[in-house]
Amino acid sequence: MEGNKNVTLWLLCCCFLAQIVNTTAFVSSTTKATNISSEGNRTSNTSADDDVYLHLPSSSNETRLEFDLSGGTTTMTSTSSTPVSHDGNRVGPITPNAGIVTPANTDKNGSGHTQANRTAKSSSNDPSQAANIFLCRYQFTQIFSDSLYTIDNVLLKSAELDFTILPGQSRCYMTREDFESRLRNFTTGPELVGHFWFKCREPGTQVLFMENYEVENMSEEGGGGGEGAEQLEKDVNLTEGRKTRGGPDDPNYYNFYPNFIGYLKTLNCGVSLKGIDIVANMTDLKVLGLLGTGATSGFAELESRPELCRAFRGVASLVMAHDLHGQRSLELLSLCAGNLNNIAELFLVNGSLTYFPERLKAALPNNRALMLKGNKLTSPVYFPWSPGYAELPRNLSRNYKFNFLYSYDDMIDIEPNLFRRVYVFDGNRIQNMTTFELTGEFQYVSFEYNELRKITDSVFRQVEDLQFLSLANNKLESLPEDLFVGLSKLKKLDLHNNKLKHISPNIFRSLRNLEHLNLAGNQLTVLQDNLFLSLQKLTDLILSNNSISEISRHAISPLSVQLKHVDLQNNPLTEFPVVLLLLAGLEEANLDRTHIEVLDFVEIDRETFLMEIMRGLVNPSSGEYAKITDTPTYQKRISLRHSKLRSVVVYDKTPETLQTFIFVIKFYTVNVEGSPLACDANILNVTHEVESWKAKGILTGEEPCLKQWKCAWPEDLHGRTVTSLKDEETYTLMESSGGENDSSSSSCPEACACYMRTRVQTGIVDCKRAGLTSLPPRVPPNTRELWLQNNTIKSLEKLPYLRDLHHLKLSSNNLQDLPQDVISFMKDLRLLYVDDNWLTGLSSPLEQVKQLRVAGNRFRCDCHTLWMKDWLLGHQNVVEDWLDVQCSVEGKDGWQVFTSVPNDQFICKASATLGQLAVPIAVPVTFFAAILTLCIVAFLQRRRLKVLLYIHTGLHPFDRDLPDDVSLYDVTVCCGLGSRDWVLQNVIKPLEERGFRVFFYSRDAFVGVTTLENVHYCIENSRRLVVVLGESWDQDDLLVTATREALAKCHKDIVHFLTVVVHQLSPKDIDNKDMQQYIKGQRYIDTEDKHFLKKLLYEMPELMNKVHHDDEKEEMDYLQVTDIQGKPVTLNDIAVAADDENLAVNALNLRNLRSGIGNAAVVIDVDMKQHHAHAEERDVKSVFVWYAEDDLQYTLRQIVVPLETLGHKCILQDRDFCIGAAIQENIVQAAETCERSVFVLSNQTPRNEWFTFAFHVTFDRHLQGKEQQMALVTREGVDVTNCVEEVQQVVKTSAVLSEGDPWFQARLVKFVQCDVMVRNL
Repeated sequence: MEGNKNVTLWLLCCCFLAQIVNTTAFVSSTTKATNISSEGNRTSNTSADDDVYLHLPSSSNETRLEFDLSGGTTTMTSTSSTPVSHDGNRVGPITPNAGIVTPANTDKNGSGHTQANRTAKSSSNDPSQAANIFLCRYQFTQIFSDSLYTIDNVLLKSAELDFTILPGQSRCYMTREDFESRLRNFTTGPELVGHFWFKCREPGTQVLFMENYEVENMSEEGGGGGEGAEQLEKDVNLTEGRKTRGGPDDPNYYNFYPNFIGYLKTLNCGVSLKGIDIVANMTDLKVLGLLGTGATSGFAELESRPELCRAFRGVASLVMAHDLHGQRSLELLSLCAGNLNNIAELFLVNGSLTYFPERLKAALPNNRALMLKGNKLTSPVYFPWSPGYAELPRNLSRNYKFNFLYSYDDMIDIEPNLFRRVYVFDGNRIQNMTTFELTGEFQYVSFEYNELRKITDSVFRQVEDLQFLSLANNKLESLPEDLFVGLSKLKKLDLHNNKLKHISPNIFRSLRNLEHLNLAGNQLTVLQDNLFLSLQKLTDLILSNNSISEISRHAISPLSVQLKHVDLQNNPLTEFPVVLLLLAGLEEANLDRTHIEVLDFVEIDRETFLMEIMRGLVNPSSGEYAKITDTPTYQKRISLRHSKLRSVVVYDKTPETLQTFIFVIKFYTVNVEGSPLACDANILNVTHEVESWKAKGILTGEEPCLKQWKCAWPEDLHGRTVTSLKDEETYTLMESSGGENDSSSSSCPEACACYMRTRVQTGIVDCKRAGLTSLPPRVPPNTRELWLQNNTIKSLEKLPYLRDLHHLKLSSNNLQDLPQDVISFMKDLRLLYVDDNWLTGLSSPLEQVKQLRVAGNRFRCDCHTLWMKDWLLGHQNVVEDWLDVQCSVEGKDGWQVFTSVPNDQFICKASATLGQLAVPIAVPVTFFAAILTLCIVAFLQRRRLKVLLYIHTGLHPFDRDLPDDVSLYDVTVCCGLGSRDWVLQNVIKPLEERGFRVFFYSRDAFVGVTTLENVHYCIENSRRLVVVLGESWDQDDLLVTATREALAKCHKDIVHFLTVVVHQLSPKDIDNKDMQQYIKGQRYIDTEDKHFLKKLLYEMPELMNKVHHDDEKEEMDYLQVTDIQGKPVTLNDIAVAADDENLAVNALNLRNLRSGIGNAAVVIDVDMKQHHAHAEERDVKSVFVWYAEDDLQYTLRQIVVPLETLGHKCILQDRDFCIGAAIQENIVQAAETCERSVFVLSNQTPRNEWFTFAFHVTFDRHLQGKEQQMALVTREGVDVTNCVEEVQQVVKTSAVLSEGDPWFQARLVKFVQCDVMVRNL
């Protein structure tokens, strides 16, 4: 449903016929609001097994009365200050016991026994089986509201009587009085819709029903010994032939309440069939819903007591869901032939059904609807369908809103007083339908989520009234050309997520009333001529996630004035489909993530006539063609978001081309957000034309389309609108003229790009991130701008071309000074960026520079830089970042804002004079000569001597860090994947055995966080960093990043922080310049060294005391895995749970909810947000899990079960997505409501049509906020290069989970539960 439909509408749709509740939701206190109507039909489409409906009150005036029989108390709550009567009218004050029989206080029969104390004793021959069966302890809630039904246009009231059986009672009993006492207030009055809920908080609880006199007699006769459990079952049903007070011979024994239209629903309760019979005797029972574990266990009574079949005599809708004994239940139900004549709808959802009993077909002579979702059927069911449409009982009619939802958002035509006719077999195992032909007057037919591969062309030939048909989510590779012949009333056809590669042009010829066609997620490559020509009433055409690269101009008729929405996103289209501009009724066309690179108006003009464009913009009120001077009253929308669009072409134009361009600018909003639109010199043809037509008064420059066109490249123009550009701001790639003297292209430095500015014809050399360590030796002639950001340049040389430079950008390099002669040499320099370098000061004012950035350097505030303070304050208009310039002050920790340091703190220490140094030299030279020599030798070999001292004596008096009470870890260890196991055994284990707190990157890195962020976290929270370098280490992004950042810390803080270990690698093979200082200074450890471990320990910091260790352990408790009650859970427990095959399967089956079409969007929104809200209350997380079809079992076993064992909520497309709703809506909703996302990557992933969309949506949200984290799980043997570039980049630059990771479960749980990393970053 449209996103603007509010929650109120959803509540209305749920009031009578709402979806089946997930059995696990009740147990975990996250029960969904679901309802059952007198027809048991669908009001909204939320899940695979929820076309049955349970009641949710929607009135603003509610009175709730709750009874807790265990404590003998009664409570009443009301949403309004004035209580409400059963007919919905306000009444006077109500006392807690007014008008209500309170079982906790007294017995109706006056026996003096409180029901809380009455007990039926039972014993058996086997003493071990002896047990007492107590009166059920329950909470009672009573709610009044408006219903969604009318009689003679008068809206009926609704009353919900909710009996919630408390846990701890595997078997208990209730009495007729418990039930009837709730009805006595309604003996008179108008018709009332009564919902009777029996919910068991402990699934499978058996609820027996007894007469009051039976309880009294059993108490008197049984004494202390009681009777056996089997005898109790018999006594419970002995209602005939006994004449006692309140017995069956009493004329008032069966009190009938004709004004009650009854709905009986059970959830996880095994209510005895006698209990159902009691409700049927006292009310006009029309809907029976038996949901959850043990719900149909009472059917076993039919074998010995067939007279109980009378309980079904008035039922119109029978619903059984999540019943593991569904097959047996249908066999027993077939014994009730003659009592099932009023059933018009039969729903069996998730009942493990393998066949439909033949006897039951004959026992249902008036059935019109059959839903068998989520079973194990391998073929459809033939049925002797009754003709025509059944009327709702008792002259009932649905109100307008409810009828709209009941008809799947008006997708089928159904009168408000009739049952709809549906045939739903979603989620079964049907593979072949070549011999099946469906019969019956069905309006709605669905075979979604089967394994359907073959189908005959006559399967739907006899279902001429069909208005909705879904074959989605199957494995169909082709469709017979005559498959839809005769279906002239069909309004919606859903074929998405199959394997269709080609569709016959004539296949849709009979569908003249089709409004919605969904072909998304197939393998179509071409849309040929006349494919949709006959679909004149089509309004929505969905073709996303195919392989469409070509669309014929005549695939869609321009006369299709009804077509409003065309979805072509995620297709490899390379050319803009011109036919979209010819559709007069078009409101929105989606071309997101296509491969269209150029919006070429010259080519559009060649393929169309201007008159066709004008006809496509016909005025809907007057019918006149649009004129170029018209002011549009509405905007058509074309989305090219995240496509490959890089250019808009208007040059080589004709008058017709220009008019086509203007029509698009004025009447269309073309969204190019996220596309690489290049604002080079070529874009000026657009800006010039816009300026020209603005001068003529045709354009204003404020058109929505023009506001959407923003530059993505180059960086300095990013985010600018195309129309705001000036000629001199744009540039284009420098090309060689081909002359003998042309050196422009040949002199462009290697790894750099060279451009020419438009109009001024000056050169730009772009060497950003080119890996340069010095200035390029030469540049093309006429170069005026040199961009050198993000390199490792340490110094500037006076090269000839510097004289002519106007702009020099050196941000984020390693500059240590700015030579005065070089600066003076650049007389024309106007812009200089030297921020984020290692400068300690400036030698002199930069008078010629008009734009300067210097923040992020290592300036010292001393006597040599005092002049800089005044200069910065006096040149605030020149120094763009003057407020961010900081310096270090002698004697003070940290950094100070340069301009805020008082002048008297700019001081220098006095240098010692030669005379002062002569005094200590006066000591006898001969005595100190020998000592000096020894000191020199010791100094040169100081490190080796200190290490030898430690190796042979264990003494470590040198190079020891002071104890640190701040750092979380003593040491961080980084290594390549190939050396992980060796490092774990020979480095990590010895260190941890000695009490060091180790952050082992392979084990402890935060999944979903970039390598750079992980490394920064380690550096900020560790006292040492150990990098283990092996073969090809410089190709490992982790090791390169770790060494670079660690060296930066060493240089910045002048500390001993980095320890280099070489493993199976010769130090001579390390050619990294920054690392060579460690090699030359012997500051590395070779793993081949026999003293390797002792040398490693020498490098470690001093351990903290035990008290601090205990404090630190408390600080790091967030790493402990806990369940939803906060109890610790070991990883071994999780692994055991994950290895349980049954548990893995149940994880999918417990909530195997599927939705149809209809109100899907609204229910998705409420459902997922409710789960999200509950997750917040329980301090657990919601996790969106995406995987390919072949990875389902692995995902359940390794990800879903472990997380849900700990109480987290996983959202799976196969379990939690809503059938009928657009899959992109499901994905977007999951991404919005889930705090964590997990994507499983295997070689099947690139074939998953929706993976790219789900990844982009989730990744975009991840980039928007750190609170939403995303993790990738790579299966063994996966080739990531087959995935899209964004996925490859994330795998390369972020910490991911691997299938073979020995710490897989721990890291997964840490990813889901740990928010500390997010907060720290």
